[in-house]
Amino acid sequence: MRRTIILLGIIGLLHFNHNAPAHAFQQPLAGDWIGQIDFGQSWQRVNFHLHVTGEKITGTVDLPRQNRYALPLKQVTFDSDGVLIEWQGSSGVAVYKGQLHDDEISGQFQQGEIKQPFRVVRTRMFDPKHSTRYAGSYRVSKDRFIDIGPFSENEDRPVFFDSMTRRTGVLYALSETEFFSGPSYGNLFPMEVRVSFDRNERGEVEGLSWRESNGPTLMGKKV
Repeated sequence: MRRTIILLGIIGLLHFNHNAPAHAFQQPLAGDWIGQIDFGQSWQRVNFHLHVTGEKITGTVDLPRQNRYALPLKQVTFDSDGVLIEWQGSSGVAVYKGQLHDDEISGQFQQGEIKQPFRVVRTRMFDPKHSTRYAGSYRVSKDRFIDIGPFSENEDRPVFFDSMTRRTGVLYALSETEFFSGPSYGNLFPMEVRVSFDRNERGEVEGLSWRESNGPTLMGKKV
């Protein structure tokens, strides 16, 4: 009897998946994505803004280093073979082919003879109007401060300075309160710094938690 119930459950699940609307399968792609193409000694920033309407996926691409934004995509598909994003550039069609894993798409970028790995993560596009919300100095230990403020050369995203290590970097938003930074200004990955901002009931930022790589989590208050 139990075996019969399990079998019926499996058949029902297969029937559901077979009859599920196509837009339900496409929906995970909707949103903003930020990442880079890895050229070995250099990195090319790339942002995707994807929208799902019914069974169709549309969107635009940003190439910040070229100061080119909201370029319409030629084609976006998402099926059992993975994610395919195409953009018609002046030197040919740029193809991003990869796999979706949670909130990350990674795979291969190709344009003409050029083939390089790429990686993008789902993010929350930062609104420069909110820069002052996170700006300030945060004390994470007696003699260590993390200073944060807007950086006009990177789409007004927050930039940090660590008074102890002298390290600086750009913070990229994963949500309204969660940010990350890579090993250098031009390289987003791997995510070496994770920051979470603490807000009060009025939405004002009062502190943060700070973690670098596998190091300890440091708590800091805004001073």
